[in-house]
Amino acid sequence: MSTLWIRRPPERRENAAALLAAGIAAAGVGALAFYLARILLARDSLGHREVPAPPEEAPGGESGAAEAGMGGA
Repeated sequence: MSTLWIRRPPERRENAAALLAAGIAAAGVGALAFYLARILLARDSLGHREVPAPPEEAPGGESGAAEAGMGGA
């Protein structure tokens, strides 16, 4: 313990201020936890969707961009 401070018992006003600060912090954390739980539980399922297969490549390894005039020499 430092020699610059003398420990004394907290007064009733200090205890009340600490209780108020702890109560406000607890209410904020509780409200945030309730909000997050409510948001997560209120989600609707989008169901299972089939992922479409990628388009097949043209013979020769090109994707058809050269045939459409978009690439190549």
